[in-house]
Amino acid sequence: MKRRKVTACAMAALMAMGLVGTVMPVYAKSNLKNADDVVEIKMAVWTSGAADIYNKAAEGFNQTHDNIKLSVEMQSGDYNQYLGAKTAAKDLPDLFEVSSYSQVYDFAQNGLLADVSDHEFVDKLYDNAKEAVTYDGKVWGFPQMYEWWGVLYNKDLFKKAGIEKVPETFDEMKAVCEKLQAANITPFTAIYKDNWTVSQEFCSLFGGVLGGKDKIDSWLDSMNKGEGSFKVDGVDRVFDFMDLMKENSGQNYMDSDAATGFYAFANQEAAMIFLSDAATISVGSVTQDLPIGFFAVPVSDNADDAEVVACATDAIVANANGEHLDEALEVLDYIGDGGDWLKTVTNSYGGFMACMDIEADDEIASKDYYKDLKAYMDAGKVRSTLWNQLPSGASDVLGDDVQGYFAGITDEDQTLDALDEGFKKLAEE
Repeated sequence: MKRRKVTACAMAALMAMGLVGTVMPVYAKSNLKNADDVVEIKMAVWTSGAADIYNKAAEGFNQTHDNIKLSVEMQSGDYNQYLGAKTAAKDLPDLFEVSSYSQVYDFAQNGLLADVSDHEFVDKLYDNAKEAVTYDGKVWGFPQMYEWWGVLYNKDLFKKAGIEKVPETFDEMKAVCEKLQAANITPFTAIYKDNWTVSQEFCSLFGGVLGGKDKIDSWLDSMNKGEGSFKVDGVDRVFDFMDLMKENSGQNYMDSDAATGFYAFANQEAAMIFLSDAATISVGSVTQDLPIGFFAVPVSDNADDAEVVACATDAIVANANGEHLDEALEVLDYIGDGGDWLKTVTNSYGGFMACMDIEADDEIASKDYYKDLKAYMDAGKVRSTLWNQLPSGASDVLGDDVQGYFAGITDEDQTLDALDEGFKKLAEE
């Protein structure tokens, strides 16, 4: 799913006000108690066609709380611009949605977010979801849902090709493609016309060759300082996997965008699609009957390297200086208790997983891909995404340069040179 970038605009507003590196109170001026002494708490979220979901979730809160009225403001336009304007006007709402990692860091270090480290929901979060909202050793918000990346596959087509188990290593992945080709089945659905899809695919693969969390963190730190490089040990395996995709995505694979690819997968024109939860949602809008399984991308010949790539890309945070902070935190505790709110939001989206262990809707829990995904999560076989921890603009640089490789315009060395040059410029901006 193509995600919005919010850090750059909000930071521009902070810089214009001289707030970067300082603490400055931001007061929500619009919240007034009515005659019945009910406090109105306003929460802003970025949403695209999900207004009904959040309104339903808010209604559940309001029905069980007499002293607080929760109003959710849907921002379907440029959320970047919205946050920047609210920050500049010192009018941030009581609760609002931010991007994980860099956005959390920006607002927390400027004294704009309430510290929620001691709230009960923190201990319920999956570890890497907690990491996404942690800065300076403290937790600053509640991450609702994971976005995740891996390979969705058509179980019927795998069976038709005589494939009895999902691949756990790169050699096994090659063998799967060979069996599918022998059965006249296109292995991969092509989605390479969009630069956001290839950017996310590349990062999913690249994270698998960096090593464990410490090595990933070290590499990210070096890249954000403009001192790192994509020329790391094992990077050849990333290009080997992309070559495998190119060779097994049918004819004219660069002509197919994500929407075309989702439709093709839903109509069983290919056996696998390598992307994210966006695929389950889009395919589900075409058919609910497809037997879909899931496996982590096997980028190396070590089965332990096959991990789900997942990230709590967004979080709900509380305005530390809002007029009704106690009530806002009461709402946040309700959102984070794993009950009706979280179930309403995650179950309605369908393809997403909550950032804590909750009971999914029966229909979703019965899906094979969901069972497979949850097994990885419960076993701790998960690593964080890279792109939302890189400098603003990373997705465009990655997408354009990796597309050049997929299209045969550049080779591996040229692609790596272009990536290093592009990211050095980003770090300097």
